[in-house]
Amino acid sequence: MRTFALVWAGQLVSTVGSGLSAFAIGIWVYQQTRSATLFATIALAASLPALLSGPLAGAVADRFDRRKLMIAADSGAALGSLTLLLLVSSGSLELWHLYPVIAFGSLCAAFQWPAYDASITLLIPKRHFSRVGGLLSLGPAISNISAPLMAGFLLQPIGLQGILCIDLATYFFALATLLGIRLPAPPPSDRPDGGEGLMRQALQGWRFIRQHTGLQGLLIYFAGINIALRWVTILLVPMVLSYSTSSAAGSVVSAGGLGMLAGSLFMSVAKGAQRKIFSVLGSGALFGVSLACVGLRPSIPLTAAAFSVVLFLFPVMKANSQAIWRAKVPPALQGRVTALRTTVLGSVEPPAYLAAGPLADYFFRPLMQEGGPLAEPIGRILGVGPGRGIGLMFVLVGLAVSLASVLACLAPRLRSIDIELPDAVGADDCGSAAGKP
Repeated sequence: MRTFALVWAGQLVSTVGSGLSAFAIGIWVYQQTRSATLFATIALAASLPALLSGPLAGAVADRFDRRKLMIAADSGAALGSLTLLLLVSSGSLELWHLYPVIAFGSLCAAFQWPAYDASITLLIPKRHFSRVGGLLSLGPAISNISAPLMAGFLLQPIGLQGILCIDLATYFFALATLLGIRLPAPPPSDRPDGGEGLMRQALQGWRFIRQHTGLQGLLIYFAGINIALRWVTILLVPMVLSYSTSSAAGSVVSAGGLGMLAGSLFMSVAKGAQRKIFSVLGSGALFGVSLACVGLRPSIPLTAAAFSVVLFLFPVMKANSQAIWRAKVPPALQGRVTALRTTVLGSVEPPAYLAAGPLADYFFRPLMQEGGPLAEPIGRILGVGPGRGIGLMFVLVGLAVSLASVLACLAPRLRSIDIELPDAVGADDCGSAAGKP
């Protein structure tokens, strides 16, 4: 647990730094372009490279030293931040510069995450899987709280250049934590050898998922959740900015971060339900209702409160789902299965990001404008004018998520995944090789 705590702390600080620079860059892009579509394409650049390299990254994580792989990935991401810092310092940063740098950072993250996630299974006993899932959600939660507030306060005095310097420093902190420890690996007899190609090894993870219908169902369910979450996170700021200020947008995002922090802390201390799948699906139904409330009215208090509930429930769902995957997947396959899960979930992000801007700008916004087709019947509830098209979009997506959660409870293999599928990790299995190099 000491080794896990050290690595987790380094990644936590790095996540906060990355969130700070990402929020500041997002504000810069929207202020330069005033386009929700271009705002969304930046997120697309951050997801596509990870999607394409995911299966290969998982095979690499299962074959090679996971600690060295994490060091290489964090170093590459730091190089990307340094590149942006030099461009800003020279006054030559343009919109097109962001795409290759963000794409490279995405590629580094694709190799870092399977190595990190697979190592955790061997660092901790199974009884702590749900709690560790909550701890892993703390990084994004704290980032969502601190990044908007820090960016709002720091952009004016130190500018984008100063924020990138902070981001670069957090990468060095994460690297320092990795230099003093050793991460456990699966037994040599279980690890893939170099005689088989990496892509063939990656397919072993896919075959494992295909053999278990319940895991397939859980993966498909979370793909739908991922689409809903990506739409709300990418369109929330443009919706708020359409009727309020940038400081209000930062406050709403920070409120969501507080909700995620509360949910993460709750899962990090909670014992965890015995039937974790019911925690996943029950939280999913409430997640959908809360998402619908995010778009219900052009009200900062209501939007902030509903968004905080959305992000409170997400780590509850995620931690219980991760506990199921950690317990059911053999340690020697963890890297490949984790990478394939990330790839499948990431595969919905490009179409979600590509569709978000055009749907908001060209389909839903005309419906809810003054005199629009839905302004009279639905506008009485949601309101009409700027941002109300995105609000309608959130309401419909939230109701769809709640319905999908109820229908998922009727799928027997998914509903019984906790008891029908045997555990591959024992009650007290954890790595014994962790320590100083």
